[in-house]
Amino acid sequence: VGVSVSREGLPPSGELPYRGEITISSDGNKPIHLTVTITVKRDVTVIVTDVRTMKNIKDASVILNAMPEKKTNDLGEVIFKDFKESGDLPLEVSYGGFISRYIHFKGNVNIPPSGDYELPISLKTIRSVKGQITHFDFNVPNYVVFSPDSGRAYVTNERGNSVSVINVRDDKVFAKVNVGKAPLGIVYNPKRMEVYVANSGSDDVSVIDTQKLKEIKKIDVGNNPTSLAVSSSGDLLYVVNHLRRPGGNTDGDVSVIDLNRRVETDVIPVGNKPYGVVITPDDNILYVSNKKDGTVSIVDVWVKRQLSTISVGSNPMDVVISSDGRFVYVSNSGGSTVSMINTISKKVRDFDVGAIPRGIAVTDDFPDGDILYVVIHSNSTVSVVDVSAGIVVKEVVRGFSFPLGIATTNDGTKMYVTNREANSVSVLEFE
Repeated sequence: VGVSVSREGLPPSGELPYRGEITISSDGNKPIHLTVTITVKRDVTVIVTDVRTMKNIKDASVILNAMPEKKTNDLGEVIFKDFKESGDLPLEVSYGGFISRYIHFKGNVNIPPSGDYELPISLKTIRSVKGQITHFDFNVPNYVVFSPDSGRAYVTNERGNSVSVINVRDDKVFAKVNVGKAPLGIVYNPKRMEVYVANSGSDDVSVIDTQKLKEIKKIDVGNNPTSLAVSSSGDLLYVVNHLRRPGGNTDGDVSVIDLNRRVETDVIPVGNKPYGVVITPDDNILYVSNKKDGTVSIVDVWVKRQLSTISVGSNPMDVVISSDGRFVYVSNSGGSTVSMINTISKKVRDFDVGAIPRGIAVTDDFPDGDILYVVIHSNSTVSVVDVSAGIVVKEVVRGFSFPLGIATTNDGTKMYVTNREANSVSVLEFE
């Protein structure tokens, strides 16, 4: 008996391979039952794209459903010919110099049971050192801040008693502003177009007019000011004083400055040897790192007192806050961790980033978690931390010399890292 088999007329199947029966009879003889297996084969194409440049990526590694690893071609594609499987299947994509949520893309993808299928995968680049800014005015550069329009950067020079001003578009120093002694922390006030500098050696704060590029006022504060935070209204400035002021009762405090009157109006006691400070986007709470205590103070700015403290790592110093105010990140310079504080639950999570972490820049490169760039003093590198995964995904190793401060432009295109030993600033851009 001749038999012809086709899929037409067979009941649909939600899974592959399809198994069914066809009954054949001849002249009243006993029916013969044949089992038929139908396997649908088709092509599955994985396309890997850099979402920043919208260019497809060659030589990315792709592993689909535990099959042997394949590399993307010149078009950024991997084609799996005669692919038989469907449903939720594991896919892993990675490429040197790129990261997605877990270093690379790793998860399940749902592939339909029929028809050719294209699967786009997007990766984002890590910043790397693209150049160095050198200038004779640099003299132990410490911290850096960008203007809101990302057009200028301001760098404090601890031994130069000055602030260097950089044109970000061409990465060149074009001005110098003389300030107080041993300037450290620096912050920009967009409401007043002013920059404030904590002068640790002269116990005051310099006010810089960014239009005239000159110091227009010095405001007396406590002993050894190190860092600053400005309210979003632009009317209040908070200055951390690292040491006990003459006649004071605590080893360090926070000065509250009325920027309309240009005077210190209040002093808030915090922990022992405070160093860094950030303010929440709603202007209600300060987070202050206390180096000697290994804690972070939570300060209510309206009642002007410390509400509580949170234990973190050893010698916490530099502090940053995420753009949405949900997380505060603290570098624990006496160890090798960065502590992440949930500002709602007050729970702490630590990331191991490398010995003697200092300056931190936080970016919202991914909608599902921040990316941290952390300066590592011990080996003059910058660790890149995927907060969602809780791991260091890359070390940027070249181009630094005893780095300290780090900051990113508002548009996210550049980062600057200060090099105290080399008297230079490293420029980080996307690969």
